[in-house]
This record gives sequence, structure tokens and C-alpha cells, in this order.
Amino acid sequence: MPPSGGETDHRAAFTVRAAHPKLDPRLAYLAGLPDAALHRLVNSERAMAVTPPPAAPDDAGAALSYAPLTAGLLLPGDPDGRSPVAGLPDRLGEPVFSVFITGDCSARDLADQGVVPRCRSGDVHTAFVPRSRLRSLEAMRSVSFIEKARGWSLDLGSAVPHAGMSQLHAAVPPIDGRNVIIGVVDNFIDIYHPAFSDDAGETRLLHIWDQTLLPADGEASPPIAPELPDFIPIIGQSYGVDYSATQIAEELAAFNPPAVPPYGIVRHAPPDPIAMPAAKSMRHHGTLVAGCAAGNGGGGSQPGAAPGSAIIFVSPLDYDNGLKRSVDNTGVLDGCAYIFARAQQLGLPCVVNISMGDNLGPHDGTTPGERFLDNLLDVSGRVITLSAGNGTGRGEHAEGSVVQGGTTTLVLNYVMAGGRPPRGSDAIDIWYGGDDRFDVTVTVPTSPPTVIGPVSPGTSTSEVPVAGVGVQITSLLHDPGNGENTICILIIVPAGEAVPTGGWTIALTGTAVTDGAFHAWVDRNNRGQVSWAQPADHRLTLGAPATARRPITVAAHSNITAGSPTIYSFSGRGPTRDGRIKPEITAAGLGVTGPVPGNPRTNLPQPPGHASGTGTSFSAPLVAGAAALLFQCRGAGAHCADIKQRLIAAAGTNGVVLPDDGFGFGYLSMDGACTALPPSVDVWIRKTLADTGAGPWADETLHASPDIEILDLNGDPTDAPVPAAGGGVTRIVRVTVRNRGGQTARNIDVFVHWAGPFTDIASPMAWMADGFRTANPVGPPGEAPFARLSNHFVLAELPAGEAATVEFGWSPPAFAGDGAGSDRFRLLARLEHELDASGMAPGAGLPGSNNLAQRDVRFALIG
Repeated sequence: MPPSGGETDHRAAFTVRAAHPKLDPRLAYLAGLPDAALHRLVNSERAMAVTPPPAAPDDAGAALSYAPLTAGLLLPGDPDGRSPVAGLPDRLGEPVFSVFITGDCSARDLADQGVVPRCRSGDVHTAFVPRSRLRSLEAMRSVSFIEKARGWSLDLGSAVPHAGMSQLHAAVPPIDGRNVIIGVVDNFIDIYHPAFSDDAGETRLLHIWDQTLLPADGEASPPIAPELPDFIPIIGQSYGVDYSATQIAEELAAFNPPAVPPYGIVRHAPPDPIAMPAAKSMRHHGTLVAGCAAGNGGGGSQPGAAPGSAIIFVSPLDYDNGLKRSVDNTGVLDGCAYIFARAQQLGLPCVVNISMGDNLGPHDGTTPGERFLDNLLDVSGRVITLSAGNGTGRGEHAEGSVVQGGTTTLVLNYVMAGGRPPRGSDAIDIWYGGDDRFDVTVTVPTSPPTVIGPVSPGTSTSEVPVAGVGVQITSLLHDPGNGENTICILIIVPAGEAVPTGGWTIALTGTAVTDGAFHAWVDRNNRGQVSWAQPADHRLTLGAPATARRPITVAAHSNITAGSPTIYSFSGRGPTRDGRIKPEITAAGLGVTGPVPGNPRTNLPQPPGHASGTGTSFSAPLVAGAAALLFQCRGAGAHCADIKQRLIAAAGTNGVVLPDDGFGFGYLSMDGACTALPPSVDVWIRKTLADTGAGPWADETLHASPDIEILDLNGDPTDAPVPAAGGGVTRIVRVTVRNRGGQTARNIDVFVHWAGPFTDIASPMAWMADGFRTANPVGPPGEAPFARLSNHFVLAELPAGEAATVEFGWSPPAFAGDGAGSDRFRLLARLEHELDASGMAPGAGLPGSNNLAQRDVRFALIG
């Protein structure tokens, strides 16, 4: 974009190299810096942490949003560092990264490469990786991706009675969450607060794991296998300090000021606001979140949703000297694994709440952290609630499209606030379809403007110095989580410098385009001082991990005094980028009252008290407590999908048109939830005209499903798919989806696959998925049908007893028969739902599920 005033652009010099396809761009950038540069950047970001940017009076949460680029980096010789594994960077004499590793590798495989394994959930590991081991780790065939820990910031921005929970608390016997564990992963909890005691005055805190402490005499890190199964493997290494209920009780009993000061036995404590004034604005967050979920009303606060529950609290790793404006997301998920392992050890159901996140990633549930959470919920008796984030109305999301040979330009505005320029390092993520190719050029608003680019897909630039800051661009192809492409732009701000204010332009040029749609997000580091010139604030403003598939994502609404609620203005909105309705439910999040810490350190100790908080941070734990009540009244062995369905089925809908990108499927209401009928969802596809869906279907030799239709582009039936030059769509595959259940089915995944009819494929999971296209569920208005290359579409909801159709465009392959005289191919349609899975698994044969159907169709032979 030419500058005004006739200035001539300055073309920045930079080198281009092949991008590391297995490395998160932030990790690749930091791993390439010398130690001295890493120390300077860490010190700069720590200084930024204690001087948060100014915020508008009605948006205190903006000042608390902080996600340092160096999150997850542990340095040797760092006197202010918080290395959770005693002496690890110093012992190795090199930087160490806290990471996610995805792939089918084992903990032993990782340890053999010099990695320190931590937790595993499915195919996702958390680990500490020395910098020198990254190259060999990349070279492992069993490793698909390595993502550096990201800094998740806190989602800040008379709820219990209006949600119908007070009546449950007053029942005989009370339904108050007893014999259920509520886990909270957050910054701090005040163990002295009476809101966390039982009727006898004893603590309900079973454990506190403070990941930032190094064990002192009489302290220990959490146990590993076999002492604590399903947590850290026997060859892994634990970290932090694990406090038991006995130690917490001893701490409370010993406190006798001034002779016996606090925190002599249990050192986990909210920061002292006198000694650390910068901590005043966030020291109450974890206590208030825990109180919303499980507080008993002590200390003048309001009761939480499950005041009889037991509590396990995890305080994650941080990289800002204990302020915890943001925390290490790998530590957060280690905390979830720890809480569930403790609950499993005790034989109790458990709900874990996470009220934090960030803006980065594809927003489709495929980040390593989101997959880690999904995998944890394979086990019954577990639920995770997530805050939707407070990203609406902030201008942090943009979207658009690029045409073949054309250029679309985005403008990202950085501004002064309170006389102060934006001083945080920042990150911009742009995600687009895997079959498209975009070149990217960034123009920095210097005088004259500085142009960096074009940068082609699959490459990465060196760091370009511009006006005191650094700019680095990486363009990756085929992310291993979703097969799509991403552009990552890093703005690195050294100490004493600031992001150049004005409009940063990002030009996307389509060199090969079939879809063209893209979405862009800027992270929260300079919230209130950065926004897109043309933001898309009406949708896709959820943070990560709020787009995970199995957890319950919770938005925030106003308190209900009469009529229907209104959505909180900042509350994150869906859908997800792959078209799922998220959040699932809302709860009160405006002026929610709960417990906050006192300060027992003073000569005249300040007693614990209560205060109000606003944001999805406080709506999510209300739903966590509601889930605990459901475990108590409906059975400890329920699956997370059962609990989610019960919450949605009982949700309030008055005055709200649903589903809705803000409300999801309704607002929290527990009226009748403990007496309602069990969840009933049964999605199916007919195998024959006579099929009633009663299944299982015994005869799988029939491949004539009437619910799989082949149409020409006019919508007329045909039985002769033909390939097209250039791979264009020549046929439509229409799948009819049905629901035999007694309740509405929501977020139904519809897949289509193809194969030759007489090929011996070991598992239908290995059938072909190429050549199919769908409408882009989050594409720009007016986009052509079948623009998105995918064999997957999400049907938002299907009422009981009804049917709906989903259409896929198809570009059939050139086919000359299978060598046995056959001129047919086979289509497979597959439905997946959290409450009704197809039963297909890698390596297994075709199950008799009514979620599956096949159809043979005649090819038009070529050659």
C-alpha cells in the first residue's frame, strides 16, 4: 500500500529459509536466538508484566491480559527465574523449553532423546526439552509437531438462586456436590478463607499443587507412577510442591500472629499487596473462581454452585515473577491430568474448571492443548468447563477472502493509550485452507514505510529490525492438527522500545486459490491498544482452549432479575472455525459475588472477604459446580457428554433465539435437571428403504443406502460420476441425517469417504477423503458453494424424530476400473456424536452401527 505524502517505501533486507514444518514458529524463533538475546527478551517481558497497559474504566480485564513470547522458556543462570525442575537449565547449561509434543511416540522414546517427559493424554505429551535436543526431536518420524508453551491469561472481564441451584442445596438430603471433587487450575487460592471449609470448620481442600515452588525440607513434588497412576510416567520428572489436606490443616491450626506468622507450612499464598502492589488487580482471581464453583458463603460471600464439594487447586507455572498475569498452558494441562489422577485414586467423579486462555491457534479444536483436554475426557466421571474468553468487541479478529491472482489487505492499528505506546511483544496468526497458497507482505508504519516480503508458503524470514523492534514472518503449510495453512507474524519488542503506532498492513496475495477464505487473530498482549481496522467482532471471538470439542465452553450473561438475560458485551462468541456451535451454554458473569483473599501477613491481619467479578472467568465455574451437582444426583459414572446434554436440555431459552453464537444452546438453569429423563440421542442413516435404524444391521453386504444420493450440478439424480479437468466439482453427494432419539442432537459430525468396491482396506478409517468439498461454515458472505476442501461438515442441531440433508461437492478421481472388470466405486457416510459414536476405529473392521451406510455407484470409465 503506497504511503501518503508521496513517501517511497523502504524494502527491508532479510533472508529466507525453509520453515520448520514440525516446530511452532514461536519456538523456532526463540531456539535460534543466542543466550544473551534470550536473557534480554525475558527481562524486557518481566518488566512489562509489572507495568500493565492502561485500560478503559469499564474494561479492567484488558490490563490483565498478558501472554509473553518467552512463556515456556527456562534459562540457566537466571536468578529471577522460576525453574520448576530443580536446576534443570543450570545442570544442562542451556535453555530449556516447556512444550507440547504430538505424535505416536512414547515417554521412553522422548527420554531417549534427552527430553524430560511429563504428562501424556492420547497422542499429546507435555515435556521439558533442552534446546540442543530440538533437532533430533524434529527428526523423529513418530513426532508430528512441537509447540512451545503459550501464556494463557485470566479471562476477567445473585447467580446461584436464579440458576435454580439454591433449591437443590436446600433439598433433603442436600444436593450440594458432596462426594464430588471440583478441580480449579488458576493463579492463587486463599487457604485461610472460611468459604472453603466444611460444616465442622475443617478445610475442604484435598490438595494444592503449586508448580512454581521448589521443594524445601518436608515438602515434595507430586508423586509419579506407580504411586500416582495416569499422571507422570515412572521415567518422567515431577516438579513444584504438592500440599496435602493434612498439611493445609496443620497450617491453619498453627497460625497465631504475630508469634506464628502465616505460610510457614503451606507456602502457597496470594501475593502480598503491600510488598507487590502490581499484584493487587489479579491476586483474587483464583479464590473468586474457586468460590463461584465451590464456596460455602463464608466470609460474607455468596454460596457457590457446589458448596459441599471437595476441592483440588493447581497454581500453574508462570513467567512474570509470581504475578501470574499469564501462566504456562502446558502447566495448566499437567494440572488437569494431576487433578483427574487424584480423583481416580480416590474413586470420585471430578469437574475441572479453566478460566484462562489466549487468542492464537486455528480456533477449530485442533491445537495440542485442546486435544490434550479432549483425550482426558475419554474416561467417565470427568468433566471440564472452559471460559469462553472476553474477546468480543475488542477488534482482535478479522476475516476475509483472497481470489486467484488478487491481493487482500488487512490493516492492524496500534495506538497510544494514556500517553503510553504499546510495549508488549505481539503475535498475529492467520489461518486459511490447506489447498490454497498465499504470499504475505507486511508494511510497518515507519517513515518511510518499511516493507517486508513477499514471503511464500513453506518459508520463514530472518528477524527484521524495524524502528527498534524486530519482525519475523513464518508461513507454514499443512498443520499436522488440521491440514491447513498458517501465517505467523511476530513483533519482538526489546526493553525500552515500543510497537510503532499506526496502521500495519498485511497484504495476502493468492498464488493458488480454490477456497480463499481466511481468519486472523492478534493476541492479547497489547489489548486496548491494538485492533483490526475492519474487525469481525460478531463471531469467532472465542479464545483457546474454548474451541476444544469435549469440554463445556461457557459464556457470560447478565444477572437475571426478570425476563430473559442479555449476553455480556465482551463474552466470547462462536462458532468454531470448523462450524461447531460453541459456547454450549451461558451463565451469570456480570458482577458475580464471591470470596476474595485477605492478608494475614500484617500485624493486624486483614480477614478474608468478598467482592464481585465480571467476565467468563466467573460464569464457567458456576457451570462446573452445576456439573458436580449432576454427578451427585444422577450418578458418578456419567460421561462428560451425558453431563453436557443434561445441562443443555435443562437450559433456559426464554427470550433467546437458539442456537446462538453468544448463548450457544441456552443459559444455565438447573430446574428439573436432577429428575429429567436420561439423555437420548440416536443419529442414523438408512442402509435400505426398509431400515428403521433399530440395528445393529446384520447384513453389511448391501451397499444401496437411499440416504446417500449422487446428483449432478443441477440437483438431478445420476449414477455416473465423471472426473473433471483441473479437479473441479462435477457431482453432489447428498447425505440424509436422521435422529431416532428423544432429544435434539447437537453438533453432529457428518463425514463422507470413498473407495474402490473390491479393494481390501483393513479399516474404513483408511478410506479416501480426498476430492470432497463443503460449504465453508465460517466463510465470507456470498462465497461460492463447495469452496472448502473437506469431507467433514458439522450439522448444528437436529430435533428428535427429524431428518436433514448435508451436501458435499465431489471431484471424482480419474478411474479406469479396479482390474477385475468393475466399473463401480463405494461411498461411505459416517455420523459421529458425543452421545452416539459410530464405533469405527483405526485398524478395525466396519461395525454394524446405524451411524454408517454405504452405496455403490457406477463410474464413467475413462481410457
